[in-house]
Amino acid sequence: MVGTFDVENLGDLLFPVVAHHELTARLGDVEIELFSYRAFDPPLWPFKVRPVHTLAERLGEFDLLLVGGGHIVRGDAGVAPGYEPTSVATSHPYGLWLAPTLFALFAGVPVAWNAVGAIDSVAPSHEALFAAALDGIDYLAVRDLPSAQLVRAHGPGTSPVVVPDTVFGIGGLIDDATRDEARRVLDALGVDGDYVVLQPSAILEANSHAVDAVAAASSARGCAVVELACGPCHLDRPGRLELSTPTVAVEPWPSPLVVAAIIAGADAVVASSLHAGIIATATGVPLFRPRASPGSKHESLDLLPGVTALPENGSDAEVATSFARSAPSSQVTGHVVALGHHWDEVARLTTGRGTRGPRAAVAELLEGLP
Repeated sequence: MVGTFDVENLGDLLFPVVAHHELTARLGDVEIELFSYRAFDPPLWPFKVRPVHTLAERLGEFDLLLVGGGHIVRGDAGVAPGYEPTSVATSHPYGLWLAPTLFALFAGVPVAWNAVGAIDSVAPSHEALFAAALDGIDYLAVRDLPSAQLVRAHGPGTSPVVVPDTVFGIGGLIDDATRDEARRVLDALGVDGDYVVLQPSAILEANSHAVDAVAAASSARGCAVVELACGPCHLDRPGRLELSTPTVAVEPWPSPLVVAAIIAGADAVVASSLHAGIIATATGVPLFRPRASPGSKHESLDLLPGVTALPENGSDAEVATSFARSAPSSQVTGHVVALGHHWDEVARLTTGRGTRGPRAAVAELLEGLP
């Protein structure tokens, strides 16, 4: 599995956890090896990660290459602040998705794209490589319509499947043991009752007055306000919103699944993070977030029940606060059903090892290089 599993960002660290859970449910004993730019090992990191420049020589060991998810199909360098390869042999950012896909296709290893997001920033010099990769991928799943349109534009004849972000399936992963660990984290902060989760995000600075209003309403009804980073790599920092309402901060950062359990157990969530919002809506927690820009990856969240848009500073609009938890909406239930089919298809591909040779488009491309 290749992706950005070496950054402190909630969604990126949940993708492999979700994948392991879903594939184990379908295939039994499954081992997933993670490849990113940097190498990490437990206990300093939630799981073992190996540098992606070591993947090509090991492809023969694997039954499947799983790419993503996240906003990984791109040609620009703005993946995360200061995030770059550790080896001069790795192209940035193509080494995270395009090169591994091409290597696997040439080696005859099945390839699945794991509900990835795409940004139209692939350089013209890489168009032929991109088209060859798209032509050979066994299961091409993207997470939204703009990504599907981009893929079709660069790979005529391809048929991308649009499926929800895989973190919408988080409800099946949060078990009693994870909830108990989340409760221990909260108990250590003195939070022994209801609470509201607040993401201390730079993006929310534009909505700080509205965030303060939600925090004040939370405190007035007896809820603790818990500041919980969702993207430390994007400079989430407790205290940065300078709220008038007292808060407590979750530090150090727990494991990604415990972070998800804390969000799922809240009475409300105030967050700009896509995946904090997905976890909240997937578990029936009211969500307050900035209104998404048209065409952005966050736009689909605004359409879900239980989501309230925060007005920007200077606006006369008031925040209508609701702390009524509910069952996940029918839209979320539909997402979970769609993801079941997605993981069925990914699992099916693992049975094809040894039956595939190099994909024709990739072989022709590489053979034609000077």
